Amino acid sequence: MFHHVSRHLSDRPKRGAVDWNMMGVRLAAQATRGRLELRNRADLRGVIQKTFVDYTWELETDSRARIGLSPRTAFVASGGLRVLGVDGARDRGTQVGFRGEGAIQLLGRGAALDLFAAVERRIDPYQLEFSTATWATAGFRVSSRNR
Repeated sequence: MFHHVSRHLSDRPKRGAVDWNMMGVRLAAQATRGRLELRNRADLRGVIQKTFVDYTWELETDSRARIGLSPRTAFVASGGLRVLGVDGARDRGTQVGFRGEGAIQLLGRGAALDLFAAVERRIDPYQLEFSTATWATAGFRVSSRNR
């Protein structure tokens, strides 16, 4: 697989490029047992080009479980891990981030409404700073239904 990220500072003058390209492999699986649906993905990538960042490789995982409670209601839990290897140019070691989320999903005819709570530790959350940030989020998400 090919993976490209370009981080733009759209609300201020561009000071220079912040981007990277990676090549790697993806493993994915999904299963359904009764009312339980599981989806898992793992990507392992190596950097082939970078500007401004110190990344050399990345492992990114994502898992999602959905349990149907009724024909129009479900509980959804998801989580992911991100590990970034770095080259040492910024005087820091391997970076670790994660996201975990739980939601109640309400299904309509054409859309779904998720009421969720999440916690996240983001690696390099600001384009021009090298750090981590952790926060909790609660809210709602509306999405079209997959048929």
